[in-house]
Amino acid sequence: MELRTDIGVGIAAALLWALVMPATAMADDGGSERPTLQERYASKDGRLYGHLGATMIVRDDFYRSVGYGLDAGYYVNETIGFELRAHNLHTGLTHTGDQMRRDYDLVPDMRAPTAAFGAGTRISWGYGKVLTLGDFVVHFDPQFITHAGITLAEERVVPTATFGAGFLTHWQFGIQVKLDLQMSLHIEQRDRGVVPATGFAPVLSVGWSPQWRWGGGS
Repeated sequence: MELRTDIGVGIAAALLWALVMPATAMADDGGSERPTLQERYASKDGRLYGHLGATMIVRDDFYRSVGYGLDAGYYVNETIGFELRAHNLHTGLTHTGDQMRRDYDLVPDMRAPTAAFGAGTRISWGYGKVLTLGDFVVHFDPQFITHAGITLAEERVVPTATFGAGFLTHWQFGIQVKLDLQMSLHIEQRDRGVVPATGFAPVLSVGWSPQWRWGGGS
């Protein structure tokens, strides 16, 4: 019985050695045997940024807006950033709205949006890089985005919220390019009462984040 026990212990020890030693050797081999996670290409911690962007608001009513503006913000750390947004909007009737105006001399009881202002947060939940065209690397942060603010629609002030996902990409010299894919919600007081309007509000912007930390440091 003792001999069988000793044999069993020996076999178990041999198996454990066989499992542990290759893994230890692989870890000590400088990572050449397996991919390793690298440091971030560009840090966001404690940094300001400013972006110039182009936007479009496609709503479920009779107007469609295109515009441009500025995003400016500050990252408290690598995960959380706070942002201010101001966009000028140029709005026109959609094909359906224009046809109603021509055929029936009717226009929507909403007002055409002319500008949008908001404050929001950016939550970066990871980082990574993508190799494209063989040797072209794109470094990016996937983000969750929320904004709350107002939209000016002629004489009306419309409470507005946007939320969605985005990708922040990092380039040389602190240059950043980001794409936001957001849904929008407008709560407007119209002639028939309070009416919500939803839509799609993508933003493509290019900007700069100086690679020094607010308050000093590098």
